[in-house]
Amino acid sequence: LVPHTDDDPATLSEGAAGEKFRLCTYNIFEGFESGNNERLHFFTDWAKDLQPDVIGLNEVNGFTQESLNELARQCGLPYAILRPAKTGFHLGVLSRHPLEAYDTDEVSLRMWHGLLHVRIVPDNGNAWHLLVTHLTPWEAAQRREEAQTLARYATSFWQDAPLFLVGDLNSLSPLDKIGHDHDQLAAEVLSQVPK
Repeated sequence: LVPHTDDDPATLSEGAAGEKFRLCTYNIFEGFESGNNERLHFFTDWAKDLQPDVIGLNEVNGFTQESLNELARQCGLPYAILRPAKTGFHLGVLSRHPLEAYDTDEVSLRMWHGLLHVRIVPDNGNAWHLLVTHLTPWEAAQRREEAQTLARYATSFWQDAPLFLVGDLNSLSPLDKIGHDHDQLAAEVLSQVPK
């Protein structure tokens, strides 16, 4: 699968076969803030309007497999898989196509919020792998270690079908520098103090 050239960045195409898939990732922020119906309705309306084939989810806090199945149903997607995380910031996948979950317990132990690995099996039989993760928010060095763990893990299976990685990678934008640069942040705070 390669990025499609339409104006829709969420659409992916399989090249010569011309089949299109919509793959999205969405951080639902602390499980829609535990009952924030406005956020939940926004998400389900968004998903119904976009009609994605697959949505990778981050921060599926407070969900069970049953409640994630219900969210999938509300979005018009018949399949869902939940991967509980030791931090409580669970991972999930909603899909229009059948899903096969892989055991990622060993890899998840080396990841801040874990790893969810599914194989998506569309009706045409052209399966593909999806990795959903949420890298550590705390240290760039630890994120690099997690990225290396993901790369090592992916090399064990990626040749049998296309692979996509989605999730909250907690990368830092230069536009957010003031929020991450302690010297600049201190200067900004001090500039706010009355003289």
